[in-house]
Amino acid sequence: MIGVVLFDITGPSTLSGYIIKMEFDRKFFSSINYQTLLNISEQAADQLSIENYEYRSFCIDKFDKRLAFLVKHFADQKCTGIPEAEHSGWVHVCREITSIQQQYGGVILALFHFGLHRSILVDLACNGIPVVSPVAGKAYWDFYQQKHIAPAEFANCFNLIEVDNPSVGKQLVKQMRKGHIVTIYVDGNMGPDGVHVSEGGVEVCFFNKKIHVKAGIARLASTFKMPVLPLFSLAKPNSENCYQISAGELLPTNSDVMQGLYSQLERHIKQQPQEWEYITCCHRWIQQHIGTFANDMYESYKNTGLQLNRQNARLVKQGDDVLLFNLQRQIAVRLPTWSGELNHLLSNGCTANDVQQWLEQDDENQLKIKLINELISKELVTALM
Repeated sequence: MIGVVLFDITGPSTLSGYIIKMEFDRKFFSSINYQTLLNISEQAADQLSIENYEYRSFCIDKFDKRLAFLVKHFADQKCTGIPEAEHSGWVHVCREITSIQQQYGGVILALFHFGLHRSILVDLACNGIPVVSPVAGKAYWDFYQQKHIAPAEFANCFNLIEVDNPSVGKQLVKQMRKGHIVTIYVDGNMGPDGVHVSEGGVEVCFFNKKIHVKAGIARLASTFKMPVLPLFSLAKPNSENCYQISAGELLPTNSDVMQGLYSQLERHIKQQPQEWEYITCCHRWIQQHIGTFANDMYESYKNTGLQLNRQNARLVKQGDDVLLFNLQRQIAVRLPTWSGELNHLLSNGCTANDVQQWLEQDDENQLKIKLINELISKELVTALM
């Protein structure tokens, strides 16, 4: 069940009291974002959202087991011996990282919430590559639970900074000035409970849509004249639970770093859409123009039919309520009880004659016209010309 809460809006509106904001529901938002970005059917998107949910649970469980193994390994080995990396392919990637660092005096590694990404920092330590990594909340303590019992050659590779620390930026800059390798998550800038980027953001093209993302990694690359090397955790084809690390295309400081990063992420998502965790939040990033209300708008559509705007809207039933959900803005309209069979008409597409019959069913004619006006102005409904 998708939870809802009342959402206050300012100014007079036909839909006052019917506008609601959806509570966070991972499967639901994954589905609408798959539908919006991949241009697939609702059924296909729902199936992908289930696979995404199960895959994320699998990855978290796998990582928790890996951390537990490390603690036991270091305890059993009495602080000697380094475990093997979980991903294959590190020999080539480590050689490339070292070469770039020697050439430019440093390198920024771009990470993504894709594949078995949680193991990448541990794998770097297994390969003896020290990095500075801003990480959030629980992950910070997850990584540190084995640091105090690990041998120095492993423990010293973890130089973690809590994202919530007010001085995270200063600490990161200080480490970069020393030429240390930095890892930064590119696509974790708003999270499930985050808000739209208001400062320091840039617009990039992602699945043929304009999205607004934070660009801190690009600013650091420009400031320190360091290139950015994307790293991806990829499941091996036809091989259960086996993953390989892959370096993407190196992005020099004079390139459009953010566009380059999201273009590379897009290519991997197209191949394995269920493996990107942040499909859940992508509706928060999409730039969307919402039309302005016009009381006489329906006059120009009187002789046309109506249908749901499949790019922007989706009908969702919750108990006795029918919600018209804006795919781009995480806001829904609860269709009022006097709207009658409008949800059925929109679901199937209705002719001009269908619309007129619906308007004439009762005494709510003017309210119904105002409702259609507003749904059209919010680009949730389109006219069938």
